[in-house]
Amino acid sequence: MKKLVTLMIFLLILSMTLAGCGDSSKPAAQGTTKSADTTVGSKPVTISYWYTANEADEADYFPKWQDGNRELFQIANPHITVEKTVVSNSDQYQTKLNASIAAGDIPDIFVGWFAGRLEPFVRSGSVMALDDIINEDEELKNTYIPYKLAQFDGKTYAIGYTLTTEVYFYNKGLFAEHNAEVPKSYEELMNLIELFKSKGIIPMAMGNQDPWVGSLPYMFVFDRIAGPLKYEETCFDRTGKFTDPEYIRAAEIVVEIAEAGAYPNNFNTLNYDEARALFTSGKAAMYPMGTWELANLANVMGDNVSFFNFPDIEGGKGKAEEDWVCSQDGATSISAKSSPEKTEAAIKFLKYIFSRERLSDLAMSGALVPAKGLILDETKLPKITVDIYNQLSNVKYGIIPWDNLLGPNVGKEFNLSTQSIYAGKDPAEVFANLQKIAEMEWSSN
Repeated sequence: MKKLVTLMIFLLILSMTLAGCGDSSKPAAQGTTKSADTTVGSKPVTISYWYTANEADEADYFPKWQDGNRELFQIANPHITVEKTVVSNSDQYQTKLNASIAAGDIPDIFVGWFAGRLEPFVRSGSVMALDDIINEDEELKNTYIPYKLAQFDGKTYAIGYTLTTEVYFYNKGLFAEHNAEVPKSYEELMNLIELFKSKGIIPMAMGNQDPWVGSLPYMFVFDRIAGPLKYEETCFDRTGKFTDPEYIRAAEIVVEIAEAGAYPNNFNTLNYDEARALFTSGKAAMYPMGTWELANLANVMGDNVSFFNFPDIEGGKGKAEEDWVCSQDGATSISAKSSPEKTEAAIKFLKYIFSRERLSDLAMSGALVPAKGLILDETKLPKITVDIYNQLSNVKYGIIPWDNLLGPNVGKEFNLSTQSIYAGKDPAEVFANLQKIAEMEWSSN
């Protein structure tokens, strides 16, 4: 699973075809369905479908897309009922999903994660290989892009429906009003923080109640200091140590950013939605977050939002233009323990979710969709979506979010470690404890 540069470039090149003057009839409109299942004698069957989404957020298109998947599928397949379980908080969802699967109560079809978080489900025999399903369905085979982090021992155990990259979104209006420019260096970023503070504007919205949020700036800073190969030693090879100087130095810099007043005063207890609201309402100038927010931000802010990658740090090995934190999301798997009837229905539902019709609908909302053969009208896409696609053509190294690679236990501890650092704990002590936990966990596997 090492050296994902080529994979990411391949994925980005093939993930979407933009038609500048495309036929607007080509993307399937929301509300259309495939031919109904009229099989005589089809017995009623109910399947469970789990995922995480914030259904309370009216501006977020993703829950609507998921509801459309379920409702339209049931219209086309009246003998199948899809019962959803939705958890708004991703950390709580991960805990619930892990506990349920460990207890043998596996959802018939569910959305999880790739890499280290998927691996325990594979090793325990909880999820089924999807290769035959992909290869035997002509449409799915022609849209699907193989993803290394979904594969174990040469078999595929999940399919993702979004491509995400973590960036710094910024409010174009606030930048223009205060003559601010996108920072090209760490020094310029720190100057931006001072500028917006002096104007009574929160420089960066961040809600670190869910500790994975605060890990984003840490991963950016670590790359700019040490370069992408250093993180491979620990996250892939597991030969590096969290006590190495680069890890401590990165922690010191993220603390420096926080102590400069970059974030709201209560950012370590602020929740995800509260932080996003600070940005979308114009109270914060910047917002470090993933592109799963693209559709939502474009819907609320229109063309008043843009993005930049964390800038270079003088003397560092990583490059902002070349190194991006990016991966696939929406890892959808099928239980290996369901009854034959439920398995058949879950497979049918998975094929519907990943049909050109439904993926095109998601892509037209502004989401980045890793699939071949989606013919989309660029003129109807949010400008920021097109800009990100264009910028990602420069990517030479795709850094996978660390918590995904480190596995559920060490990954969770990594996120908690960054939260502890923001709370004032000594970085050397925090990362020494993380290393101890990692060694115990990895030695037992």
